[in-house]
Amino acid sequence: MKSIVFLMLGKLCVIIKQSLLFINLKKVKYNQKYKIMLDKKGLTSSEASHIANFIKEQVKNIDVTTSNFKVITQEGRRDDTYLRLDSHEEIKNWDNLLLEKGKLFALSAWLKESIKYKEEQIKKVRSSFLDVTTLPKIEELEPPTRPSTSFEDFFLELSIKEKAEYLLNESRASHIGKFIHKFDEVRNVIDNFKPTEFVNISSTEVMTVRNTMLYDREELLGRVEKLQNIHRECEKVINYYKAKHKEWAAELETKFQKTWRNYIEETHMIAKENSAITRKAQADFEIERTNKLEVLKNLKITIPIEFQPILDEIYKKLK
Repeated sequence: MKSIVFLMLGKLCVIIKQSLLFINLKKVKYNQKYKIMLDKKGLTSSEASHIANFIKEQVKNIDVTTSNFKVITQEGRRDDTYLRLDSHEEIKNWDNLLLEKGKLFALSAWLKESIKYKEEQIKKVRSSFLDVTTLPKIEELEPPTRPSTSFEDFFLELSIKEKAEYLLNESRASHIGKFIHKFDEVRNVIDNFKPTEFVNISSTEVMTVRNTMLYDREELLGRVEKLQNIHRECEKVINYYKAKHKEWAAELETKFQKTWRNYIEETHMIAKENSAITRKAQADFEIERTNKLEVLKNLKITIPIEFQPILDEIYKKLK
């Protein structure tokens, strides 16, 4: 039984390799694709779509036939009588069905890819626009670039002394803050301190545990309070530089707005002189785009000679 299964699987592998020999539409180069897929003779997009939908139904039928591919059926013996334990049946010509499915998929892929390509080309032409940079116009001005006003840029403008002052306070505030903001956990341990505790080791034995404070309570809280004061002073310095950063950014923005207004006035004059040229070029462009769309719409989907027998079989089924 195992040898039969392996033979059937081997045959299936051969069929799959044969199916992979069908054309790979994704690898067709752009310049070749247009000549191969679209021409004056062939199927309209509507006809090709109808054929592709019909193939979809045909493949669905094949899938239903082969989806429950079983190689073993079982019978159980009871009272000297063998009874069927399942409804498994041999699928006749299953290999030919898979080959038929491969052929249909190949034609369907060709039709769908051709329809998609034609639609993409039409969409591309419809969405195309006039590149005004190619027109013989007065050269447009480069717009001014908005200056970066991030804190990092502001920091680079500071003196060495100011840089050191900010970094020292920022670093202290960060590290001290992490400690004092979570000090309530330590304070809770101090407030609930018990010199002696009793721990059950077993049901009959109790251990006496002696707890000892590692720090003097008042001294520890005093140090924490001192750190809190230092943290507040550091925060003041940080806020000072943040305020200076806002002032610096606002000044840069004011200068930029003035430059921008001058740019708008100058570009308005240039645009006014170029408008006549643009309107004429736009009208010519619209005529050319309309002509291209008309040509594309009239092109049909070609059928390679390799797929013609498959298409003929489908036509027979459609009659």
